[in-house]
Order: sequence, then C-alpha cells, then structure tokens
Amino acid sequence: MPAAVPVPFALDLFTDLSGFARDTLWVVAAIIAATAIMVYILAWMSRYFIYLKAQESRYFDAGTLDIVHRVFELLAIGIWILVVLLIGSLRSPEVRDLLFELIQRFPALVFVILTFN
Repeated sequence: MPAAVPVPFALDLFTDLSGFARDTLWVVAAIIAATAIMVYILAWMSRYFIYLKAQESRYFDAGTLDIVHRVFELLAIGIWILVVLLIGSLRSPEVRDLLFELIQRFPALVFVILTFN
C-alpha cells in the first residue's frame, strides 16, 4: 500500500478560505446591499425635506421640518442597524444574542431620541 501523500499547505489554506467564503461572503454582500439602500433612502429623504422647506406651509416652518428630518434620519439609521444585525445573526449566534438585547431596548431608545430632539 502506498504511503499517504500530505496535502500541500497552500491547497489546505485555499480549501479553508473557499469554505469561509461560501459560508460568509453572502452575509457581507447583504450588509453592503443594506448599506447602499440606506444611503439611497437618506439621500432621498434629504432632497425631499429640502423641497418641503422651499414650500410655504402654515403648519410647518423650516425649523420644524429640520427637527422632523433629524428624527427621521436617526430612526432610519436605527432601523438600518437592526437590519445589519439581523443579517449578521443569520450566521453568528453572538450577534443573535446582541440583536435580541437591542430589540428589547429599541422602544426605550426611540423614546430617548424623540425626547432629546
């Protein structure tokens, strides 16, 4: 019986990296896609609030719209953080625990954001 030929280190490293990429690369791609969508939403929101500030209204002045814009931005960023943690929790149990703790505290965070703005 012939002796077993050891696998070269480079081939073993490539196999390990291939498994890592197969298991984890889709998570990174989903996080990048969520970030791109969030940047688009924030840009659209900014343009829309600039448009609203240019319109005359008897209910909203520029200062009020500025405060509403900041609150919506902060809430959108908070939701983006939840989405990124949700995507990460599909792969990592530690992130799943962090997401569970953050969801428990999210209503309190929303209250603080609305209070301080």
